[in-house]
Amino acid sequence: MTLQERQSTVQTNQEVTRAAPEAPPVAPPVAPEAPPVAPENPTISSRQTYTSRSTVVQASGAEMARRVIVFVFGLIQAVVILRIVLLVLDARTGNDLVAGILNVSQVFVGPFEGILNTNALKSGGSVLDLAAGVALIGWTILEFIIFAGINLFRRESLVTQ
Repeated sequence: MTLQERQSTVQTNQEVTRAAPEAPPVAPPVAPEAPPVAPENPTISSRQTYTSRSTVVQASGAEMARRVIVFVFGLIQAVVILRIVLLVLDARTGNDLVAGILNVSQVFVGPFEGILNTNALKSGGSVLDLAAGVALIGWTILEFIIFAGINLFRRESLVTQ
């Protein structure tokens, strides 16, 4: 977050004219008076200072990296969760969408296969993919490890006024 302050001073010259008050009609004076003094047109100089503050919120490099990582790992986790749900519901693998999700998710589940003695539990046509569950946990742990590494090098500047 960045705090910007701008200050500008404006000086104006304003003319102020004063109208002479109307006098009621009077009889001519008996003694001559001094000639009347014409009202002056004084110029009044005024100075006004305007201050405007604006707060600009910009994500730091570490914050942008964090957002990208959240997005990427969110997509990976969503695909793995879809795989688990589709296999539990015994979705038809002949459907192109189901086959596409299962093929894409296999890339992310593959490294975690063989960790457990049994990769899947089957009952009827339904399959509980234990390797996908382990993969979901593994990708989440990897995400937290990357966050910890980013937070080590994160610099936050505090602006106090």
